[in-house]
Amino acid sequence: MKKLILVGYLIFVSLGAQANLIVVNSNQDAAIDDNLCTLREALVAANFDVAYYGCAKGLGDDLIWLLLGTTGDTIQLNNALPVYDGVEIQGPGADNLVLIPSNNHDGHIFIIDTDRNVTFKDFRIGGARSSAVDVTDVQDLLIQDMRFLNNIATNDVGGALQVKSEGSNISYDDLQTIRIIDSEFAQNQALTGGAIYIDKDYLLHVEGSLFENNLTMDSQSTVPNGSAVFKRSSTLDFLRDPDTIINSSFVNNGSAQLSDRGVVNFSNLRAEVDRTSFVNNPGTPLVASSVFGVVKNSLFFGNTADYAIQNYSANGELSVQFSTFHNNGDALIARSNSTIINRGNVFDDDGCEVATGGTILSDGYNIENGSPSCTSSSSDVVDSDPILLPLGLYGGSQLIAPLSPISPAVDGAMGCDDHDLSGEGRPRDGDASGGPGQCDMGAVERPDAYGLTLNFSGTGTGVGIIDEYDLICDGFFSTPCFVPLPRNETFTIQPFADSGSTFVGWSGECTGITPCVVTMDDFKTVEAEFLQIGNPVTLTVVKNLENPHLGVTVTSDPAGISCGNSCQAEFEENDVVTLSAQAEPGALIDGWQNCDLIIQNGQGCKSTLSADATITVDVIADPDVIFAHGFE
Repeated sequence: MKKLILVGYLIFVSLGAQANLIVVNSNQDAAIDDNLCTLREALVAANFDVAYYGCAKGLGDDLIWLLLGTTGDTIQLNNALPVYDGVEIQGPGADNLVLIPSNNHDGHIFIIDTDRNVTFKDFRIGGARSSAVDVTDVQDLLIQDMRFLNNIATNDVGGALQVKSEGSNISYDDLQTIRIIDSEFAQNQALTGGAIYIDKDYLLHVEGSLFENNLTMDSQSTVPNGSAVFKRSSTLDFLRDPDTIINSSFVNNGSAQLSDRGVVNFSNLRAEVDRTSFVNNPGTPLVASSVFGVVKNSLFFGNTADYAIQNYSANGELSVQFSTFHNNGDALIARSNSTIINRGNVFDDDGCEVATGGTILSDGYNIENGSPSCTSSSSDVVDSDPILLPLGLYGGSQLIAPLSPISPAVDGAMGCDDHDLSGEGRPRDGDASGGPGQCDMGAVERPDAYGLTLNFSGTGTGVGIIDEYDLICDGFFSTPCFVPLPRNETFTIQPFADSGSTFVGWSGECTGITPCVVTMDDFKTVEAEFLQIGNPVTLTVVKNLENPHLGVTVTSDPAGISCGNSCQAEFEENDVVTLSAQAEPGALIDGWQNCDLIIQNGQGCKSTLSADATITVDVIADPDVIFAHGFE
């Protein structure tokens, strides 16, 4: 508690002369003289610059500090909380405090009507049966580190936040803003703008935020949509800064029944979408009408609507740059004389369409797997697989689908900005060529790389598989394989002999017969030697596990068995093969079947292969581990 008081004192000192600190120390929704300060009482003090019951006097743009929820707390509201003056409401964290309506309260949680700045930070609003936050007027509204969960405006717009036009919009000389930073909007619903609805000339900025499972409920095709965000301005002003969505994620928003409507619906404005992912949304990720803007460094993956981006109206022009489209219905459609210009994009099994006079143009450096409907420039790469890796986090916080190290899109473009969806930035030397200023096509830039050269020798043939990418380097005709791999990372290369060959061993950076482990702190070269077998016989290793949770790795000398990945290999007839077993923690080697000789204190098996053979290793649970740890 002393630490909390000290933090409050430091915040109070930082407020300056024209603001006061008001500490809320009660989770009741009341206005009574009990020497405690409720949130409702604190807002009276802040709105009218007075001391009110147990709350300190407000003065200017006050800070209301919610001294609640250090272990989780709830404020249940009987009616809306009004905000009439500048204020910052600071909570203890979205996991620690939630504002919810009482059973009899079907209205808003907050109503904001002020010409001053308002900030909400670090608490949660949930379960509202109307738009959670209604804005009549505000200068700058900042929503930061907030969570809006399951707010449902059944007969209204904007499940979490609504800003409605009231016939007279603000002047461009007095720009007002809605800023949403590092916040989460989940399972909110409304007729339009499932999470956010803004029909006013406020400047919208969304950054670092997640929109998941939000929905619009109106099925009428003439109703504008936006299951996550709806933003419309009264006038398209080219001198004004764009509305922006940066470094955010939209996952599973919309519905299959309303798939032609937008997850994000922009109308009559300038817009910029940057470093943002749209993943598995049933609704169309972006619908733009009379919009001039840019979509860049963004991912559209697995969205089930007919298109990932729809552009409408002769007043609309979108530039789509360095973005990745995979497994959507189609990537782009330009309708009603609108224009879409492509540069540096990856179109993997996604095409483009035009309708009623729309235009799709290429500004170069796009790659398209399939029919060339999105590409038309001489620098485009058509009918070529970009070789995307699976969707995942890859050590970051944003879902990405990176390029394989051997993708033709690596370092295949020019003219990018400094950003990519992974957050590491551009340009980087992903192909280890040392070429200046080249960018990868698509949303994700591969890291700076050093080249690994895998040579092949001997009378036999085989391949090397780089485990981390499941990437096969073959050695047919003794052709070297060159793979650019991220600098200072470690990789494992597994050798696999072709039928009629056997792996002999490594040379160069690796030696011996075990898998080659190499750290790419410079350019590296390794060599795999395979020998042809005159009279091949096949050895198969079977793991007989007492239960499926146990694990064991079996390797062979000569090389070939690495089981793990390869439990069958060919050897020369009459070869003497030694198998070595390494049990994982919690497992014991209990014996071998069909061995000529048990060695290594039961951990190994030696056999002469006069014909095809199967050897079984028996694995049981370690009773000492079970006794010590139970069945956890």
